[in-house]
Amino acid sequence: PAGATGPAGPQGLQGPQGPAGFGILTPGGAGSANTGVGVAALQSPTSSSNTATGYQALSLDTSGDSNTAHGAYALNANRTGSDNTAIGTLALGSNTAGAANTATGKEALKNSNGDRNTGDGFHALFSNTTGSDNTAIGALALSSNTIASGNTAVGRDALLSNTTGNNNTATGYGAADQNTTGTNNTAIGSQALFQNTTGSNNTASGYSALAANTRGNSNTVSGYYALFSNTSGNENVAIGDSTMYLNSTGSANTAVGADALLTNSAGGDNVAIGSSALQVENGTGNTAIGAGALAALVNGDYNIAIGHASGQGLAGGANNIIIGNAGTNGDNAVIRIGTQGVASAFYAAGIFGNNLTGQFVYPVYVDPSGHLGTYNVIYGFRPQVEGPSPLDVMNSQQAQINAQQRHIDDLERRLAKLEAALAQR
Repeated sequence: PAGATGPAGPQGLQGPQGPAGFGILTPGGAGSANTGVGVAALQSPTSSSNTATGYQALSLDTSGDSNTAHGAYALNANRTGSDNTAIGTLALGSNTAGAANTATGKEALKNSNGDRNTGDGFHALFSNTTGSDNTAIGALALSSNTIASGNTAVGRDALLSNTTGNNNTATGYGAADQNTTGTNNTAIGSQALFQNTTGSNNTASGYSALAANTRGNSNTVSGYYALFSNTSGNENVAIGDSTMYLNSTGSANTAVGADALLTNSAGGDNVAIGSSALQVENGTGNTAIGAGALAALVNGDYNIAIGHASGQGLAGGANNIIIGNAGTNGDNAVIRIGTQGVASAFYAAGIFGNNLTGQFVYPVYVDPSGHLGTYNVIYGFRPQVEGPSPLDVMNSQQAQINAQQRHIDDLERRLAKLEAALAQR
């Protein structure tokens, strides 16, 4: 008979680690035309035309079709979403039903369940949940977006903080970086609209254009540092480097030209066209056209200056109209056209031949400075002046003309009598 079994021997050494396994698609299952490479890739497919490469890529897919997942956990949670493309670790990792998304980069569109999104870059559209039709290209672009739709972000940190703002476009490093709920904004340039949070309908093009804007709306800006300090001003147009640089709350201004309305902070309804036009203005309703026009005006209102350097002599004043003249500080409600000593003639159509009638029609006079005016002769009043007034001179000249005409008439009568007498002989 056989002897008793001896005691067990000591445990042997652990063998070497085996090669990485491959996901095995269930033969004869409901799914078809699927390809899975990687542990647990496409683990339980009942769908069709999916491709999964990587550890647990598309591992939970049940009925989503035509998906492509490359990378560990790519499209890991997808169940019914179709037509998605995920390339990178955890790309579209939490998507379950979202469709037609494209995610390229580690954790791009990781939490999304929206549709038709494109995320290209590390953490691009990382927090997106149900937002759709977004495009994010660049590391952290639209990273905080959750439910907003129709946004386009190109560049690192572009629209980084956006959560629910819709239909924004940001191109450039940090463009619209702080935008959270603002909508319909367009930012083109590094840090353009950088601090915007709730402002909407803004367009900013240029490095740091509208950079400090937080809640201002409907501004249009093009130029390096244009409207840089604006926080809540609305409906401004700034075109040119540093235009309206210090504007913060002023609204409805238009500035075209480098440094135009440069230091304006709160003034509104101003128009400045030309380099340095209305450069230090803080008033309201001024119009300056020409380089340096009204450049020194500080707090004046409703002034108009047209021409290079026109109105540069004004530091204040209101309701002035200045064309081709420097103006004089202290002017109020004054009209100045041309510069004395420069202009050699003045032409104005529609005056000659148009005679005026009425009780209060007076001749116009001009002094050596070009100042026009009339003498007030209403009710017999006339200002005290040295020598005869222009009206007295005119009356005297007319009297002389009348006397000469009477003398001529008398001579003509005498001549007629003489001719008649000679004819009778």
